[in-house]
Amino acid sequence: MGMKTWVVVLIKDFDSAKQRLRPALGVKSRRALARRNALLAVRAAAAGDHVLAVAGSDEVAELAAVWGADVLLETREEGQNVAAERGLQRATEGGAGAVLLLSSDLPFVTEAAPEATGRGRRAGERPWWHQRAVRAAARRDRHAVRR
Repeated sequence: MGMKTWVVVLIKDFDSAKQRLRPALGVKSRRALARRNALLAVRAAAAGDHVLAVAGSDEVAELAAVWGADVLLETREEGQNVAAERGLQRATEGGAGAVLLLSSDLPFVTEAAPEATGRGRRAGERPWWHQRAVRAAARRDRHAVRR
């Protein structure tokens, strides 16, 4: 069995998303935009072997599950870096061989984006980010052992 690539999609609560657009967009428009972007990100993540959505609310978790993602519901939002760490931990525990983090705040993301990370490689070669992910996991493991 080959190495599994997980794509972890970070999706904040729709009510707290897109706050910088408040001068231009009302609440409903910002929520709709955040929801649309989240759907696009989850669809794009399907280019990987496993999709995990780190969800900032129950509403986001329910939608991500409907869209086909495995879901990790945050008990409270603590920012994108913390959400990313939670997603990486879940992916590692789930047996991921490589992890690609994908923000849901990318309005033009498609499946081509994650697939492009492997473009230009020879048959059987891993994408460019594979070794970086493996090295990062190894550093994290070595660091955990020293603690």
